[in-house]
Amino acid sequence: MSIGAAILLSFGASAAHAGNNNPTVYKAVRQDVSKPLRDILAALPPDAPSGPEIEGVPVPNILLKHDSRLSAFVPDYRHIQRHPLNVPAPSADIAFNAITSTTSGCGCLPPDTNGDVSDQHYIQWVNSAYQIFDKASGAPNPSTLTPKQGNTFFTGFGGKCETTNAGDPVALWDARAQRWVMSQFVTTTPYAQCVAVSTTSDPLGTYYRYEFDWPNFGDYPKMGVWTDDSGTQDAYLLTTHEFDASNAFVGASFIALERDKMLNGQPATMLR
Repeated sequence: MSIGAAILLSFGASAAHAGNNNPTVYKAVRQDVSKPLRDILAALPPDAPSGPEIEGVPVPNILLKHDSRLSAFVPDYRHIQRHPLNVPAPSADIAFNAITSTTSGCGCLPPDTNGDVSDQHYIQWVNSAYQIFDKASGAPNPSTLTPKQGNTFFTGFGGKCETTNAGDPVALWDARAQRWVMSQFVTTTPYAQCVAVSTTSDPLGTYYRYEFDWPNFGDYPKMGVWTDDSGTQDAYLLTTHEFDASNAFVGASFIALERDKMLNGQPATMLR
C-alpha cells in the first residue's frame, strides 16, 4: 500500500495540511549520503567560547494560582493535590549536566529542548546545537565534548540545510529500524525541513540526507514513527504550525515522509 493510501485510510478525510483535504505530494529537492559525522566534526575549527548565561523571564503558573479574572478560560484548580502521598519517587539511574540555552550558542528562550535515547546513546539537541552522550555513564562522546551546531549534520550537502542553522530540532530514535533521525527547519524561503537518517545505529556514522521544500513556514515541527509488522504503515509523521508569507497563521499540517525509502537512501517524497 502506498504511503498516501495508508494515511488516508487511517485518517479519512482529515486535512493533511491547513485548510486542504487534498494532500499534495512533494519530492525531496536534494538528497545524498554524508561522510561519517565523526569525520565532519573532527575537521571543524576549535569551538568559540560561550557567553554568559541569560536568565529567562518567569512564566506565571495560572493552573496552580486560581485567578477569578481568568475563570472563564481556566478551570478551577484550587482543589488539586498539593501534598505528596508518602510514595517514594523512583531514584534516577544516572544524572548529568547537558546543554543549556546558552551553551547551545543560541541563547533562545524557549530553548526547544529535544532528545532521544537508543540502546547505547542519548542525543540532546537544544535549538541550534546537539551533543551525544554515552547512555550508561552520561559522559559526552569524544567527538562531541562540547555542543556542535545542528547544521553539521548537513555539512557538504549544499543548499540552505547546510548554510542555515535555524533550530526547532528533532532528535528521534527509530527503535524498530535501529536508526537515528535528525531534523531541523529552514525559516526563510524556500521554507524547508532538513532530515538526516543514519545508515546504521551509529550516530557518528554516515547519514542519508534529504531536503523537503513547501510553500509555508512550518513552525514547531514534531516527528514520530508510524509503522507496524504488516508493512502497511511505514512513515515518519511530522506535524507543524504553518504561517504564510505575511506571517499569518494558516493552521496545522500533518505530513508523512516515506520512511521505507529514506531508510535505504532512495529518492523519497512527502505527503502534505
